[in-house]
Amino acid sequence: MDATEFKKALKKVYDNDLDKIIAQKYRDWTKPAKYLAQEKKRAKRDKEVLDYLASQEYGIEGAHFVPLLMELRSTEVLKNVICYMINEKKGDKEE
Repeated sequence: MDATEFKKALKKVYDNDLDKIIAQKYRDWTKPAKYLAQEKKRAKRDKEVLDYLASQEYGIEGAHFVPLLMELRSTEVLKNVICYMINEKKGDKEE
């Protein structure tokens, strides 16, 4: 994993999945309701941060890696980023 792969995957999550995470379309019934409420709150905060970064001239992919990683709070967002990165790696190996 390198920073550029992480930021590309984060941009995909921002574009495709973040609203679904906030709306809890991927609801896991094995997790307590309190955890899901906290996760929804964290995902909303992550969306605010990513909205701000996307509005800047350098965008999400131009942001510094360590501060960006430290700002993310939602485990669902991070889980989706990691899944995109794994899928990208698998696609590279098959070609």
